[in-house]
Amino acid sequence: MELLNLVQVFQFFLDFTVLLVPRLCVVVVAAVACIRLPWVRRAVRDLDASWKPRLLMAFAFGGLGILATHFGILVEVDNAAVKIVEGPVDVRLNEHQAVVSFRDTLVMAGGLIGGPWVGLGAGLLAGFERYSLGGFVKEASGLSTLCLGLLAGWARYRRPHGATTPVGAFIVALFGTIMHRVFLIFIATPTPLATLLSLDIALPVAVVNCLGCVSFIWVIRDLDRDKLESELREAQCREQEAHLLKQQAELCVLRAQVEPHFLNNTLNAIRSLIRIDPERAREYVVKLADFFESTRRFSSATAIPLGEEMEQLERYLNFQQLRFGEKFVYQPSAISDELLDCCLPPHSLLTLAENALAHGMRDCATGFVIRLVAEDNGNSFTLRLSDNGSGIEPERLAKLGTEPVDSTHSNGTALHQLASSLQLAFPGLASLTFVSELGSGTEVVLTLPKMRRNIE
Repeated sequence: MELLNLVQVFQFFLDFTVLLVPRLCVVVVAAVACIRLPWVRRAVRDLDASWKPRLLMAFAFGGLGILATHFGILVEVDNAAVKIVEGPVDVRLNEHQAVVSFRDTLVMAGGLIGGPWVGLGAGLLAGFERYSLGGFVKEASGLSTLCLGLLAGWARYRRPHGATTPVGAFIVALFGTIMHRVFLIFIATPTPLATLLSLDIALPVAVVNCLGCVSFIWVIRDLDRDKLESELREAQCREQEAHLLKQQAELCVLRAQVEPHFLNNTLNAIRSLIRIDPERAREYVVKLADFFESTRRFSSATAIPLGEEMEQLERYLNFQQLRFGEKFVYQPSAISDELLDCCLPPHSLLTLAENALAHGMRDCATGFVIRLVAEDNGNSFTLRLSDNGSGIEPERLAKLGTEPVDSTHSNGTALHQLASSLQLAFPGLASLTFVSELGSGTEVVLTLPKMRRNIE
């Protein structure tokens, strides 16, 4: 006989669990989909900041609690047993009927996620709606729903880190289930019917409540993880932007500067020219003014047309030819109008030419020649600036452009800054490579995408 009773209790537990769990899953999936909405995510994130997100979440979980009531199982209780009644929970209950649902699960989840005010609001809405349905346990069910929402919110308020863990949610849900049973036994009348209902459904309701609350906490923890990852990505982006702005500012300062030795040598050359050819000296003074004006104008730009860069390069090399005379020759090739409209960072060619004159011309036995060739590659173009100078040591060549290079002559900062400016203006689309052999000269290959918009 005892074995038969045990089998019946287990069968009753399975019947209710099998009926409740799928319905709970439907509501949990719907709630998870809602939580993934951007405005809901913002409300969850701003719960502690103002009352509006709390009110929104209270209505949301209260509404889910009402939905859970109508997704529940209608039962009829007599002195002998609790019987399942076929049909939806959409009419007023009679004095022998009750609803077995997971309403408390949603209300407690709201309290655990949003705190006391959310739990109180959700419990008030769902509890009042349950009371309005009637039945012999309407007062006990309505009041317990209100108290459970407040209990879960209080647990989150008192133990914010403990209550919002899966273990904490399980304990709160289990305690809430026991509390609801107590309300049914001591408040509902007639007491024998309330006691029978309370004891028979205690185990399946406990399973559903614990499973539901833990599921919601897992979802919120995943949401918090996404929030932290998003904040980390935003912080990294802000850091990268600040670093890029710093680099751009440094590049603008470098472009605005004129190498003192270049200015001094140019003025000395013009002063010597005044004695022998005053008219030509005046022309070079005008060219020097144009050079400074272009330097000032380009200092704030991140990219300029190749044609303007070529003009600035020719001004600079014209001063070098004035200084060195026949010892130096510049030989540019013909460049198509299409390529002249393409953009590159200002002072790119000027930097390469300065580097060639400073290092390649040293120890050059014959006349020093700089050549410039442009190649059209379809979606990109290549500039090749070569010289017949002394070449670069292999150890130094491997580091050029990737880092400041220490040496007895220079630290390679200008080339490193040029490589940085290429990545700032054309991220991942530009390249700067060096080919050199000691005693045979150097070729610098600059490859850029075809972009004709002048980026300021």
